[in-house]
Amino acid sequence: MKKTLKQTRRIAAILLCMCLVLAMMPAAAFAGTETQDLNVSADENGSYTYENGKVKITSGGRYSISMTEKSATTTTDSIEIGEGLEVNLSLYRVSIDLSSKGGEEEKEDGKYVALKIGKNAKVTIDNTLKSGRASAGIELADSAELTFESFIGSASKLTVEGGGSGAGIGGPVGSKGGKVTIEDGTINATGGNIGGAGIDAK
Repeated sequence: MKKTLKQTRRIAAILLCMCLVLAMMPAAAFAGTETQDLNVSADENGSYTYENGKVKITSGGRYSISMTEKSATTTTDSIEIGEGLEVNLSLYRVSIDLSSKGGEEEKEDGKYVALKIGKNAKVTIDNTLKSGRASAGIELADSAELTFESFIGSASKLTVEGGGSGAGIGGPVGSKGGKVTIEDGTINATGGNIGGAGIDAK
């Protein structure tokens, strides 16, 4: 009887220790495997989804995107503005590098685009955007219009790189993108290493 009581107390003590350990673990440890590297905010008109590493803007409005962790670079997440939308997008020190994505085993061109624009967008810049295999760094639909501007009081700069035969800024591989206007700021656009143009737009 004494032995049984001692074993019971020992088991109870072990269970208590396990409960204390679990209680001290951060909630993130119990979350799903998906993480969100980008921090997104929108005005009252804005709506978006953030699933499978992609921020997809689904309505017109004003949006602001930054890195969840300051000075970090995401190698998985990307941004897409849906078709037919009028959007003002502020990208503050966003760093996306998908250049390692899309090896020869993945034949789908344009799969890893850092920023995809379906219609018209005014983008405030201070960022680095690099896309994966056969993808433009910033992909513009044929009818899209993209305007760049700087943050007020800042000499903003955008570094954008296409992957493979993709342009730095342009349409899907093999086609031109819409119109590009640079109101302010410095744009360093580089095509991929298989003949991609810096800016390939109308």
